[in-house]
Amino acid sequence: MKKIRLLTVLSALICAATLSACGASSLNDNGGDGQDGSDPVAKVYKTEGTYEVGKDIDAAEYLLVCTGNTGGYLTVNLGKIGFLYNESFSGRRYVIVNAGEFLTFEGANLYKLDEAPEMAKATDGGYSPGQYKGGRDIPAGEYLIVDPTDNSLNRIQQLLAPNADFLSSDILFDKTFSYRHYVKIADGQYVSFKYGKLYEAAAAPKIILTGDFYKPGQYKVGADIPAGDYTLSVPEGATSTYEITMLPLCSLLSDAHVANGILAQDSPIRLADGQYIHFDRGRLALNP
Repeated sequence: MKKIRLLTVLSALICAATLSACGASSLNDNGGDGQDGSDPVAKVYKTEGTYEVGKDIDAAEYLLVCTGNTGGYLTVNLGKIGFLYNESFSGRRYVIVNAGEFLTFEGANLYKLDEAPEMAKATDGGYSPGQYKGGRDIPAGEYLIVDPTDNSLNRIQQLLAPNADFLSSDILFDKTFSYRHYVKIADGQYVSFKYGKLYEAAAAPKIILTGDFYKPGQYKVGADIPAGDYTLSVPEGATSTYEITMLPLCSLLSDAHVANGILAQDSPIRLADGQYIHFDRGRLALNP
């Protein structure tokens, strides 16, 4: 009888351990408990496809997150054929949809905002290409996009709405640049870029100098380069467009706009603390 009772106790203990293990496995399979590095909140709402707003999904703001390295693509239509908006994107991309519209996307998963993956910086403190929302993904403040590959096709957009078309007043700025460019983001605004990384301005990588020259990009006087008299050298047979401002992005009509021009020859430029200078060709050197 003692042997039978002992076997019964051992059997019960084994069953309890098995059930406990199954419970832990089930918890991790449902998004993780956060103890193994998984995100306990993230939950995919929809995988790639076409969805009618008001029927398949609610009218709302969502976040698309790419599932691979090739990027994603989204289209918003009014009805089945009335085109409203489309764009290819990398990393992450917000989208706002309204009742009666159709959302189509591929190469990404769709998340509700309260179930989206948590934002994470890279090991160097930068954010990878994509779209970020001030006050949600990143704090409001000044940032610097740095692309060491000098890709002249990099593009920065500062927006009031994530899917703003080219004629919309929701586009604050849309500009191409190479190497580096600043942006100041307020709560509720969106910033998008295609290459490099986004850094808090104070934590950005140091400038790469080519000899004694600064290569095309945007520089903040007093932070990146000293105030003083410079020469902007222009390649033979080419032109260089430059702009001096008191804000990293501003219109020609803004009080923050200082000067701009198109140069066909080497020209002197005087820079003061607090100004930003952006140029697209040539090289900038502090006069001896």
